[in-house]
Amino acid sequence: MHARRKMARFSWLLALPLAALWGVAGVTGADEHEDKQQDASDRARDVLAVAYDFAEAVFAGDADTIREMASERLADVLAGPDGKKIRDGLSRQLGAVTGQDAAWLEDENQDLRRFRVPVAFERGAFDARVVIDTHKQVVGFFMVPPKARPPVHAAGAHADHAQDGHADDGRAHSGHAHADHPGHSSAGRVDDSVDPPPGVREIALEVGAGESSLPARLSVPADGGPLPAVVLVHDAGAVDRNGPEGVFRSLAWGLSSRGVAVLRYDSRAFAHPFDLTRHGDAVTVDHMITDDAIAAAAVLRAHDKVDAGRVFVVGHGLGGKLAPRIAERVAPALAGTAVLAAPARSRPEILLAQSRHKANEDGSISAEEQAGLDQIEHAVGSWQRLIADPDAQAPSILMFGEHFNYWKNLYGYDPPATAAAQGLPILVAHGGRDQQATPAEHDLWRDGLRGHDGACTVMFEGLDHQLRPATPAADGDGESAEPIAPEVIALLAGWVADGVCSAQ
Repeated sequence: MHARRKMARFSWLLALPLAALWGVAGVTGADEHEDKQQDASDRARDVLAVAYDFAEAVFAGDADTIREMASERLADVLAGPDGKKIRDGLSRQLGAVTGQDAAWLEDENQDLRRFRVPVAFERGAFDARVVIDTHKQVVGFFMVPPKARPPVHAAGAHADHAQDGHADDGRAHSGHAHADHPGHSSAGRVDDSVDPPPGVREIALEVGAGESSLPARLSVPADGGPLPAVVLVHDAGAVDRNGPEGVFRSLAWGLSSRGVAVLRYDSRAFAHPFDLTRHGDAVTVDHMITDDAIAAAAVLRAHDKVDAGRVFVVGHGLGGKLAPRIAERVAPALAGTAVLAAPARSRPEILLAQSRHKANEDGSISAEEQAGLDQIEHAVGSWQRLIADPDAQAPSILMFGEHFNYWKNLYGYDPPATAAAQGLPILVAHGGRDQQATPAEHDLWRDGLRGHDGACTVMFEGLDHQLRPATPAADGDGESAEPIAPEVIALLAGWVADGVCSAQ
């Protein structure tokens, strides 16, 4: 590999865990307020709505609105090139904005009020802290780790903070979505316009109850029953029930064509992202994935088309890593599990291993690369010691993209060992061209399951993280837009329906 190209890839990897929180620092000073002329409608705006609208303008890159609402110094930062850098940095680390929740008052003094606006991204959540002066001008903007909304705000009962005697429009107080404000929607949209293949039909269901239920689809063969069944558990992030580029739908319909009932559902981060942000820094993978998968398995077992004694959990990515934990909490109600493209180690451990591998791709490690590795090793070591310490206090910053409690919840969890101890039948499948859960992760699963008679491990050379044929890219890696590989569907169908492990 060309040395400069190699270093560029390694430097990009190095930057991920060491990047500071994005924010605009040092822009507060209420005394810089200028006597901007505002019309009556501007002056009448509820200050909570100002905070909400300003955060929305920042993430939309609406320079005109930013300049209208902010002090000159702050507007020069956020409406210019620096603002674009902040948005691009957030997008690289967290993905696109998927929703924005109601603003709430954090604290205040005689000159300033600080508000929080929860913002959900595809791969996480932050609060936008908006600082507003007595003239309703925004004089500070920061991205900070999310904090749970106080109960008085969650109930929408803080009319005492309204100003100028004007009634508020409700959107800044409510914790729920409002149709009159598209940016406030708490749920994504799913394309269900594609019809299932002949011989397969779909049934609309819900996982959970009430306003926080998750839309779901049960695909079944047109005839027959009770059927062996699978609940598909999604990867990390805001994933709809069809999966990235429809891979879950492709898998569900392929399995149902072979006589298996399949339940797939929207992830909580997709359907109700603010259910997660309201946990603040106490959010864990159980809130994100495990609890909903347990509920989905219960829905599936109760359906009259399903043989309740033959229900399997099939997880992809992080959902696969958590499959043994889900089975542990549902057992003995499950017949088995399947793990697709799932890591066996933690994200920081994988990052360190991949960094070492990339640094040594040409057979040598330069002084610059070694310095970068030393930084990563120090960061991972500090993270490991903190998580292992039973008396450790949660830091106020994110660690490798997540809160302290997220990692603490996973401390000591060894997926292959947990699966081996359960003794349930388990299928583990990876793609040889997967750049996220690499073949090294597959080897760890295989080695951890040695001696477990009910374990089957399969490596599909040439498939990517979505278990589709990988397309070569400029750097030799690549993801495909193809449907999930038919050999994966055949393997899963034989495993679930007949207990056969045979890769075709």
